[in-house]
Amino acid sequence: MLVPRWVCRAAVVLGAAGLVAYCVCVVALEPFRWRNIAWFLALLAPLYAVGVLAYRRRRDLSIARLMVLVGGLWAAHSGLSHVVYAYLRGGGAPDGVWPLALLAGALGVSAQASAATMFALFPDGRCRWRHERVFVAIVVATVPLAVVGQAAAASTMPVDVEYDAIDVANPLAVSALASVEPAAELSSGFVLLPVAFVLLVLRYWWSGPRARGQIRWLLVVLVAAAFVAAAAAIVDLADARSPWLDAAGFAAEYAVLALVPITLVLAILRDQLLDVDVVLRRSLVYGSLWLAIGLAYVGAASGVGLAGSRLLPLTLVVVLTVVATVAFQPARRLLERLADRAVFGRRLRGYELLGHLGATLEEAVDRQQLPLIIADAVRSGLRLSWARVVLHVRVDGSVDREMVTTSGEGAGAASQAVALTHGGETVGTIECGPRRDGAWTPDDLQVLATLARQASLALHNARLGAELRARLDDIRRQADELKASRARIVHATEEERRRIERDLHDGAQQQIVALMAKVQLARNNLVRDPARAEAILTELQAEAATLHDDLIELARGIHPPVLSDRGLAEAIQSRAERLPIAVTLVTTPAMRETRFSDQIEGAAYFVASEALTNVLKHGHAHRAVVHLSCHDGHLRLSVSDDGRGIHDGPRRGSGLANMADRLEALGGRLTVTSPAGGGTCVEAELPASAAESPR
Repeated sequence: MLVPRWVCRAAVVLGAAGLVAYCVCVVALEPFRWRNIAWFLALLAPLYAVGVLAYRRRRDLSIARLMVLVGGLWAAHSGLSHVVYAYLRGGGAPDGVWPLALLAGALGVSAQASAATMFALFPDGRCRWRHERVFVAIVVATVPLAVVGQAAAASTMPVDVEYDAIDVANPLAVSALASVEPAAELSSGFVLLPVAFVLLVLRYWWSGPRARGQIRWLLVVLVAAAFVAAAAAIVDLADARSPWLDAAGFAAEYAVLALVPITLVLAILRDQLLDVDVVLRRSLVYGSLWLAIGLAYVGAASGVGLAGSRLLPLTLVVVLTVVATVAFQPARRLLERLADRAVFGRRLRGYELLGHLGATLEEAVDRQQLPLIIADAVRSGLRLSWARVVLHVRVDGSVDREMVTTSGEGAGAASQAVALTHGGETVGTIECGPRRDGAWTPDDLQVLATLARQASLALHNARLGAELRARLDDIRRQADELKASRARIVHATEEERRRIERDLHDGAQQQIVALMAKVQLARNNLVRDPARAEAILTELQAEAATLHDDLIELARGIHPPVLSDRGLAEAIQSRAERLPIAVTLVTTPAMRETRFSDQIEGAAYFVASEALTNVLKHGHAHRAVVHLSCHDGHLRLSVSDDGRGIHDGPRRGSGLANMADRLEALGGRLTVTSPAGGGTCVEAELPASAAESPR
């Protein structure tokens, strides 16, 4: 922590003692002055109370410790200064109070330095950047140097109260060090306050939304204090003092002082309570304008003085001010734009935002960037932490997906949302994050609603384009899949043709050639050896029967007759009975009697036959179960086994690819799963709209 706890406790005690001493001296002094009451009620007591309150509420915060230090030191300085002043006005000897005067001056310098540190490190009281650490180091080194320098170099020590000052002789002064006194005064806390203001502006510029919300009101008060001080300096330079000017200056000075503790407690205990965008902007703009006019007046007065007249009449001052106001009208507009840009960045308001968005939408070439353009415009124009445009993309009449485009960072729950409708249909939504600069105003909500109406048509067109692109992507994907499927079907057909050709060549054709040779041999033995011919004919009969069975089996692999004669269930049952493992067909009696189109039955039988073949070749299973059913207009077939399963996930080999191609060509689909416990399940689903009546 920058301020130790014992220092905070000492500040609380010293501040309380200073307030008591201040009140006693104000009552004892004659005559009674309202300026003392105003100083006590506007700054002294509230600043001390705010510091104590912040320290009691949040002792863990560095800024709370700085606040109690500033309040305690100011109260102690004011109380001790009034004690010395009252003692001297009462006829006391100056020689006896010079240590108290020296201590009061040291407390004043320390209070100013502490206030400068508090302003520079507001709102958390911690050094975030290197230049802030350098500033704190300079403050820590400057305060003792300034106190020691004034004690050693100044011949007198001023005791200041709100309305008067008394000089006390300094017995510690060294005449040889008299030249050091200006440097010591220059290093006092008054010089540190402008530097602290610059650091606070830099901290505001580089901080996040929450810290800015805490700093803004303090910036407003400090800017107002600077303008009041500048106005007082201009009046003093012009020597244009009058009772009403004194009264106005008194009211402005103490009003600004009263705002310091109020803004501190609001910023620390209730951050983000108020929205001061307009206040801060107007303060900077009109304050800068007023200061420029005052400086112009001082320059004019100095020029006239050089010409021979030291002062200007008050009436001429008023006329010159009016003329300067008119002359600076273009400068006012420029200052307003520059202040707006410097404080808030590029912020568009009202119809300016709508016009800018409309022009941007018209110039947009890439329609896909429209959601991002709208999100950027909403975020920057309304000063949001983030803005999100959700575009509903519909495919085949139903919501298929949402296109989400976000501008900004930290997107979460939306603080405001407005629907984008076109022709009675919701095309999307604009979701808004929290505002960087306070709460939403009715004007902001109206601008958001108008912007949503303007953006709906553009987003509707963008959504149509997105839907069209999605449909085209689906068509391209389906076309690619269809092309690949056709290539695989052609390849599978060619492979099947070659297999049949190979089977006929290697099997039936060779058997027929052998039969023809034996027929010729039997013919030759009919006359010479009838018994031999009869034996050959018997062999021919057996071989012809074998050839017949082989041809039947070959034909069954292409399209088994039982499928055409008795239906899908009986064909699968017949195929299962010829396998060397136990295969169970689970279906209903009605399903056994139901017939489907040739394409559906052929595809389903091929899937079942291929799946059972895979069970034998790859599954190493002992049993298999085939489920056959028809529900909701779809034929469902599944083949499961108790084999070793597919450990690396289903891989689409030629067999699975051929099955998938057959099903997809008829509008069906294939699913292959392998549970963790082992086994494989092949599921096929086909549209059964071509089902015939049971027979």
